[in-house]
Amino acid sequence: MASETVAPRDFTSQSGHKIPLRVSTFVTSIHNINSAKNCFDCDFSLSLSWDDPRVIEKGCTENSYLTLGSDVLNPDLRPDVFIINDVAGETDANVVQEEIYVSDIKKGTVVNNRRMRGTFYSIFDVRRFPFDVHVVQVKMYFHSCYVLSGPVPNIKTGWFSPPGSNEFYLSDTINDHQYDITSKASGMSFEGYHFEVTVARQFFSYLMNVVSVVECLFVLSLTVNMLPADELNDRMNMTLIIVLTYSAFKMVVANSVPAVGYMTLLDMLVMGGFLLGACGGIVTLFLNTFALDSETSDLVDYWVVVVEINIWVVLHLWVFYRSEVYKSYESRIKAAQEAQLMRNRSTALA
Repeated sequence: MASETVAPRDFTSQSGHKIPLRVSTFVTSIHNINSAKNCFDCDFSLSLSWDDPRVIEKGCTENSYLTLGSDVLNPDLRPDVFIINDVAGETDANVVQEEIYVSDIKKGTVVNNRRMRGTFYSIFDVRRFPFDVHVVQVKMYFHSCYVLSGPVPNIKTGWFSPPGSNEFYLSDTINDHQYDITSKASGMSFEGYHFEVTVARQFFSYLMNVVSVVECLFVLSLTVNMLPADELNDRMNMTLIIVLTYSAFKMVVANSVPAVGYMTLLDMLVMGGFLLGACGGIVTLFLNTFALDSETSDLVDYWVVVVEINIWVVLHLWVFYRSEVYKSYESRIKAAQEAQLMRNRSTALA
């Protein structure tokens, strides 16, 4: 007798159709934002909601709590969460607390809240450091047997409590986005979801601890040109002190940002002071090599100082314009959010 071939069905659905899954997030904190290592820490609660026929069959009451592993819930319906940019790659192992309760007894709707935490990878564009603004995201996907169908009823994505950070200004709003993901390696499609928070670096400490010292070093570097041209040792010693101090500050700035193929705004300011400070030594070598008289040497030193001051002023005006420091944190964050929204839409259309 010939065996009858049975078409495979979706193992999570009795009807073979995709399971509607609703997703929302409320974030407890975002901390340890490390642009040098391209990562940040996040503590959040992921809220998932789906319909389970067993809840109706068992006659559960509304708002009643359910226990994992009981016969009330269908274990195949509980979705696994796969986090894409989790540094440790622990995914569900990051669940520190979990609760499930009934929200609608007519549809058998249950809500699953999972508190999760971890370190997440994010590329930081630090071209405007220390005036940079970033959009940090926690990205995840679900099995293709689910279809994301909006937020969890009565739960809106946002902060669990007022946000706070010592180094960064955090946006008041949290945006989330649902989209389709197609794996380039396997060709399989998945349901993708991410939430994002916009952060702006608080730059006042950098202005006090780095920029103010750089300004003082520039003024001191001009004193090299005030010494007599024939005082070779004194002029070169002063130049070396200035150059070495700038080098130390350059190393401090390098430790605060990742190794990138471009210069940040603070790099340009420090390197500009470094090069202008080195000009004193170059001019000293020029004057002594050609053995110019005292009057000519003084005239050369004067014009060198004038040119250096003009270059320093132009550099500051350019940095001021590029930094957008004249705008408020709120307006800079809003501009970054709008730009990210356009990128999200482009991703969805692609």
